[in-house]
Amino acid sequence: MTNYLSYIWEYIIDFAEYILFFYLMSSKAEYKLNINKKLFITLSTAGLSAFLFVLNSFNPSVIYTLLITFIVQFIICHFIYDTDFIKLFFWNIVYTLLTLFTDTLSINIPYIFFNITPKQLMFGGNLRYSITLTYIILFSFFIILICHINNSDIFLNIYEKIIFVSLSAIYIFMGEFVLTESIKLRPGNNALSNRLSNFCFIFLVTYIVLLIFIYQLGKSRNYNIKLKEEQQLYAIEKNNFQNIVEQTKELRFMKHDLSSHLTVITQMVREKKYDKLLEYLNEYNAKIEVSHQLISTGNIVIDSIVTFYIHKAHINNIKFEHMLHLPQALPLTDVEICSLLGNICSNALEACQKITQDNAPKYIQLIIKPYRESLIIHSENTCNNIFNIKNGNFLTTKKEHTEHGLGLNRINNIVENAGGFMKIETSRNIFKINIVLPLTITDDDCI
Repeated sequence: MTNYLSYIWEYIIDFAEYILFFYLMSSKAEYKLNINKKLFITLSTAGLSAFLFVLNSFNPSVIYTLLITFIVQFIICHFIYDTDFIKLFFWNIVYTLLTLFTDTLSINIPYIFFNITPKQLMFGGNLRYSITLTYIILFSFFIILICHINNSDIFLNIYEKIIFVSLSAIYIFMGEFVLTESIKLRPGNNALSNRLSNFCFIFLVTYIVLLIFIYQLGKSRNYNIKLKEEQQLYAIEKNNFQNIVEQTKELRFMKHDLSSHLTVITQMVREKKYDKLLEYLNEYNAKIEVSHQLISTGNIVIDSIVTFYIHKAHINNIKFEHMLHLPQALPLTDVEICSLLGNICSNALEACQKITQDNAPKYIQLIIKPYRESLIIHSENTCNNIFNIKNGNFLTTKKEHTEHGLGLNRINNIVENAGGFMKIETSRNIFKINIVLPLTITDDDCI
């Protein structure tokens, strides 16, 4: 009967450990969208607890137990959480390190204060229950403490990742080895055992300090990358704003030139030089069609951006179709509109420019219209059928990794901040963006 109670108690402790494990991971990582979170966590907790319980029944070495459970934990986390490899690895290492650190404390506390040796604790009975209960209480405290640390993304380059993984393996295995040897030496050689225990404790503390340093380094690196991305976005939006300024200047020049053109036309009519007049008008129309195809929706930001990209598309032999029906009030500020349409049109133009197949169609289609109580923005363009997708997110195919998905991320942020949603669709050589924004509209806006 006592053995059965011991087995049940050990399983309860294992189960509690994995409850704390998923509590830690869930506070530091995002779930994948297509999973049932409660079901996966429950099954994983029960399954991992049973796996560890069965594994311990074979009495393998602690090193093998650590290695096997770490690999299984990491694989399961990969299926549950939508998080970068190094971040998953980091928090798995933190969890493993905390188990070692707490194990060291819970074994040494009884020996220091009550002169109870580790071997006595391993025999079971009330002492075993007491020490495992102490262990799980201390472990819970450390996990909850870690969970309240601000969660930040970290970035390490490939060489730093390799060094981090290698150092983690060395530190954990050496720490566990020293702890195991110190337990074996007691009570026969207390002096050496105490020195080894102290060394193990200091060893683990130094690695905790190293982990903090790595975390701060990765956090700082990630912050710098995001800052660089924001600077790139600022440059894009500044460029779009400059385009608006240039278009406004061109409109002023055209208005000024129009007086001169009307004077010439009037004079030709008076002199009845109709052939020359027709030739003059054709020449003027051709010039406007090439360089001044102007959009007039009443919104100067939209007019300027669309006009600018129509002109760029024309230069690159790309067909640009548009249908723009604007409501009386837009749900975005001028700056947001500039960034949203600027990124959409820029991405579409870039995709068309990358098409290398002969006789392949190159076109961009932009539709903006109100529908019921929403504003619909639809963009469609041809592309080279090469899509860079990671964790369900579309990335650009630029060589510079820090620019990956920059425009699409900016578009998505603007849409989410406005309370809308965005859907991306791909088919053979076609890329589509559909955006729906909530709209407070009048009866005249409804379709």
